[in-house]
Amino acid sequence: MKENSQLGDEQYQVKINKKMAKPILISLAAVVLVVLSFLSGVQYQKGHQATLPNGVASMGSYYGRRGGFNGQRPTTGAVTAVSATNISINDQVSGTAKTYVITSATTITTNGQAATTNDIAVGDTAVVIASSTDATQASRIVINPGSSSAAPSATSN
Repeated sequence: MKENSQLGDEQYQVKINKKMAKPILISLAAVVLVVLSFLSGVQYQKGHQATLPNGVASMGSYYGRRGGFNGQRPTTGAVTAVSATNISINDQVSGTAKTYVITSATTITTNGQAATTNDIAVGDTAVVIASSTDATQASRIVINPGSSSAAPSATSN
């Protein structure tokens, strides 16, 4: 009779092990799926790096160090008005209009090349970086950032 009792215990252990095998396999499959998803995301991101405007070597040189452009958040949006002394932008983040003073110290670029206020048109996308000393003064303006189109060539007759 002891043999039957021992045999029953062994069969009970086998049943418990079989009951535990399914949840363990499901958990293991879930962990493998999570790891594969993570690795796939890493590979995807490697092929989709942020596009910088032409003439900008790195994000560090574009956005500066420690908190961006001298601690200022750049304003990105559509140009709503421009003159020789002011530029107004509809901020994409806040949805509000912001106006900046343009001075002789303001750097303006388009496609990595020096530009002037005459090169800015209403409707252009622009990034305006405020001066570190005056938040209403533009230190730098980048017109159509990330655009890689070349300027049209002049044709002669």
